[in-house]
Amino acid sequence: MKGVRWVREDRENIAYDWVLKATARGFQAGRSGSLPGLPVGWAREVCRPVLDGWYEGRVVKYPTFPLVWLNGEMLPAEDALVSVTDHGFVVGDGVFETVLITNGYPFVLRRHLSRLLSSALQLGIGRLDVTSLASGVRELIAANECEEGALRIIVTPGPGPVGSQRRTDPHHTAVLVLSPLRPPAHQASAVVCPWARNENGVLTGLKTTSYAENACALAWAIAHGASEALFANTKGMLCEGSGTNIFLGIDGELITPPVMSGCLPGITRSLLLEHLDAIERDVPVTILEDPDAVQEAFLTSSLHLIRPLERIGDHVFLRNPGPLSTRASECMEKLLSTRVE
Repeated sequence: MKGVRWVREDRENIAYDWVLKATARGFQAGRSGSLPGLPVGWAREVCRPVLDGWYEGRVVKYPTFPLVWLNGEMLPAEDALVSVTDHGFVVGDGVFETVLITNGYPFVLRRHLSRLLSSALQLGIGRLDVTSLASGVRELIAANECEEGALRIIVTPGPGPVGSQRRTDPHHTAVLVLSPLRPPAHQASAVVCPWARNENGVLTGLKTTSYAENACALAWAIAHGASEALFANTKGMLCEGSGTNIFLGIDGELITPPVMSGCLPGITRSLLLEHLDAIERDVPVTILEDPDAVQEAFLTSSLHLIRPLERIGDHVFLRNPGPLSTRASECMEKLLSTRVE
């Protein structure tokens, strides 16, 4: 890997996930491709095809979006600066949403802003000006001439003490930033991680910037050959993925864990519950080990919508996608075309 440079080429960023850079450093330093706490060689196995693609000239390029919206002002990304004492940076105190941009349209933006406001109020960082945020979203999409992409909305209490205590008169930091919409892996797979989701925690059901738990779980899943980590809750019931909700096909019924299990009330999840005969029901996580109990499964998220699972752990699904997964995908395609709110 000596001589490999991560460079800007033809005025476009060559986008690589952090794991690819870590792998490159691993090859250069000792050819182990390992990271602390992860098995030696895991990143090499995950990333070898991409690194080979580099050598063969198959480099994937993604467009960049030069403008960022910060506290009501449109700025070049390099000039959009946030204070080092911002409570979102210091202690991960903030809320966020990720919105799919398709054909220049922010899909179900109203629902995302409603959840953002709910998360902020429950987190205790105050009421947000969602009208200003909605205007900012549309201005940012137009200014960047974005047709397809991922929009991140981030709101924190703003600068404060370098510690856990918030200032008594918070001045919100609000950021809107666009990024390329990268296609998902061809096949999705999942594995149950060794940590439990606390269904009684103070952050349960909120979409907050305190996301390290999910980052650790996802890294663990990748190290074990899967693309997503699944959580059980403290009662041993299936909960959710690190960044997804999960649906199971059991004897012809479409089942997803209830919000009381500790899962995030996902936007795509709620759309399927409204438009399909899906059922919220507690299921023990051990059911995933029974090849006869679950006939198919899929993940949902705001960016990739429906992702049928090829396998969960050692359980390989014979029908991938199965009929329920196909029906869910068709439902989302219809909602996208009608621009449902």
